[in-house]
Amino acid sequence: MTLPHAGAAPVSCRGRRPHEGCREATRRAAGLQNVEFVGADSEALPFSDEAFTAVPCSASFHHYPSPRAALAEIHRVLAAGAASHSTTEPPISLVARVADRVLRLVDRGHVRLYRASELRAMLADAGFDVLAVDLLHGGGYAIVTARRL
Repeated sequence: MTLPHAGAAPVSCRGRRPHEGCREATRRAAGLQNVEFVGADSEALPFSDEAFTAVPCSASFHHYPSPRAALAEIHRVLAAGAASHSTTEPPISLVARVADRVLRLVDRGHVRLYRASELRAMLADAGFDVLAVDLLHGGGYAIVTARRL
């Protein structure tokens, strides 16, 4: 997940299997000299409380072994009133439900797909005010915008 640090350059943090070579290659390819890429566990982010003004999580919840623990960490590192934009691929179609089951068998990093309503409930339980749920592609992709209370 990418974490723009309040008053500093953006920081990128991956929840699972961070790879130093990938982070450095991304930084070089983007021509970014003022960006630090940090690999970390999504359930134990190495940042101080309220360190960030935004935390976007793009298509990562299906990889978190404990999404509630990851959300607790996101809540901890977000400044009060700051926003989080999370995305998920809801298993609403038969194809998505079958793909979810197959991925659980063949992809060690895949935990499960979550419905937008499940993500919304997890965010609310973690202390976020869910501001919007935008469904795209016939409901096959959801963007959930929430604010830290």
